[in-house]
Amino acid sequence: MAAGNFLVPILSCKLNNLPLPPLGSWLFHLCMLWRTHIWFEIMDMYDDAKTDKRTLAVKVGHSWSCVLVLTLTSAEAVVAYYMLHCIPLALFSLSGVVIFLCVEVLPIPESLIPQDKTSKKMMSNVQSLGGILLLFYVWSSGVFVRSNN
Repeated sequence: MAAGNFLVPILSCKLNNLPLPPLGSWLFHLCMLWRTHIWFEIMDMYDDAKTDKRTLAVKVGHSWSCVLVLTLTSAEAVVAYYMLHCIPLALFSLSGVVIFLCVEVLPIPESLIPQDKTSKKMMSNVQSLGGILLLFYVWSSGVFVRSNN
């Protein structure tokens, strides 16, 4: 999964004689890819377990999968703030922590936040929409390509 996402910028930079993005860009994307992947595994883990799929979430269980997602999402926010010097991107990552806690970890009443699979995916899609809007800022400011020392 991650290999394909990392080959595109490497090959694009090589073909266009451009320098590779700074380390913070790679770390941010690595954290974002893995936290998103594990988060979606968590949403499907009980169905996957019934069909003997051997996903990470099925193997390590719900609690450890949640710890992994929270750790990766927090690391994503730290990288965005300290390495990329981008407050909006860091806030986006922190919103991911809050949304994840609300839909997967905290015992929030069903009346406040529905806990069915469809509602959880909708919450994830809402964050994705925020991410798409954030892309306009990221592209226009060059967050992932500028060197921040």
